[in-house]
Amino acid sequence: MKQDQSIHEPKQKRSALTREKIVDTSRELFCKKGYYQVSTNEIARAANISIGNLYFYFPNKETIFLEILDRYHQSFLKIHEGFLRDAENSSKDLKHFLRGLMEMIIKNHENSRELNREIQILSLSDPAVAALLEKQQEQTEVTVFRYFEKYRDQLQVQDLEAAAAITFSLINSVVDQIAFSKNKINRKRLLTETVNAVEIYLLGK
Repeated sequence: MKQDQSIHEPKQKRSALTREKIVDTSRELFCKKGYYQVSTNEIARAANISIGNLYFYFPNKETIFLEILDRYHQSFLKIHEGFLRDAENSSKDLKHFLRGLMEMIIKNHENSRELNREIQILSLSDPAVAALLEKQQEQTEVTVFRYFEKYRDQLQVQDLEAAAAITFSLINSVVDQIAFSKNKINRKRLLTETVNAVEIYLLGK
């Protein structure tokens, strides 16, 4: 029994390492060349495995990309939950929360700029990718809503759910502009004016 187990564990380890190699290699190629410009044969060559071995773990290129997206989504949720916990335990005002949220999302985008580019492109044609992108957007909106609930008595708006959706739309638009576009106005000024606009909308001042 112990001998069988000792033989099985190295196989499991090798299997996990091979799977990781496929995922890591694919992500690198997708980000460098674009999803549509990469084939499974190219992934197998770059990962130094046979095409048959690749298909043993993933039946096609799309399932590899969805695995990458799932991991990216899990890291995204972890970052959001950590930020929200800190915000809920903090006495900092609305401006600090909004600015911190925007900077956190920008950093997340910039750390995976190329992957985000491919996600945006594929979301237009692939329902699975579009669904994952929607989940990420919903998570950010939930983060905003939960914070608004904490400071409900200070806000002038009546419909917190609608206010969170509006705030998220504005934040998301500015964040994408900062993270993915060339801007004549620097980041600090864009963040400051966005936060000021939202504060006036929510607090009436």
